[in-house]
Amino acid sequence: MRPVGHPVLALAVAGLLAAGAAACASDDADPSGAGTTVPVAMDDAVALNQIQVIGSHNSYHVSNFDRIGGLSPLAATLDYTHDPLPEQLDEGLRSFELDVFRQDDGEYHVLHFPDFDPISTCDLFTDCLTEIRDWSEANPGHAPVGVLVEVKTPAAELGAAGMDQLDEDIRSVFAEDALITPDDVRGDAATLAEAVPEGWPTLGNSRGRVMFAMDNGDEVRDLYTDGHPSLEGRVLFTPSEEGRPDAAFIKLNDPTGSLADIERLVAAGFVVRTRADADLLNAQNGDTEDRENAFASGAQWISTDYPATEDPAPSSGYTVAFPDGSFARCNPVVAPAACVDAEVDPTAP
Repeated sequence: MRPVGHPVLALAVAGLLAAGAAACASDDADPSGAGTTVPVAMDDAVALNQIQVIGSHNSYHVSNFDRIGGLSPLAATLDYTHDPLPEQLDEGLRSFELDVFRQDDGEYHVLHFPDFDPISTCDLFTDCLTEIRDWSEANPGHAPVGVLVEVKTPAAELGAAGMDQLDEDIRSVFAEDALITPDDVRGDAATLAEAVPEGWPTLGNSRGRVMFAMDNGDEVRDLYTDGHPSLEGRVLFTPSEEGRPDAAFIKLNDPTGSLADIERLVAAGFVVRTRADADLLNAQNGDTEDRENAFASGAQWISTDYPATEDPAPSSGYTVAFPDGSFARCNPVVAPAACVDAEVDPTAP
């Protein structure tokens, strides 16, 4: 066949080829296959620790104030109710906290305090996890979801078997490739801490997956890391300190008092959790200092009792969302120039 010689025809062919290439690029840029376009260049350039998300504190919680309001001053700090987990995910929240007690049936149940504040939107730990998994599978391509687990049963009552049960419960619900685990981050490094500067997966490799971390920094953490100093084979990251082999995830809940420390740790590669508000005090007073410092600090997981998609604090109208109304964005401290806020989670509303 002779080469195309007519200039108009040549332009038409070139246009068709360009359109075809663009269509292929668009298809390749959609890891979910569900019509959501995610820029490949950004997904390869941005790591999991270079985004910032907002989530709910005590994410399962349903207020029991009508029953306990007159029993203790503590009740006033517990008068809030969150939407069920799938609704929070639909609304764009991307981190959660689940408190677990192992009860007489041998199962971990999700609740705040037995008897005093026991109402939850999901009962068993595995029930809550199943809700997150089902949503994740129905929304491929979402930004990574963080789940903070606080073990309320004393370590002495749980023993090593109780720690193993946490991992077993999570793995009974999530496939291994749906999890972001310490082994994924550590890779070939000698310790998890050594891997932190470069070990976090890219945003592209984190989409559609869930990362679990432990809230306990006490004997529960020490029991969980016993025999697993760099969390070898474990599912949950543990709240640690610099210098420990398990150091990758750090919890600093005072974003105002710890602002400089959080910024430094985030810049060093750690994932940090902090709180925009605590015990309803900031919210009821309309005090936004902690919220704004949490945003500025670069802490990757920010929790609140008042996400903007739920009822605001009744006395002040206080809520929490990023300035554009979203719950996921590029990290203000460490995100590269390639990061685009609107593309961090294209599955969010």
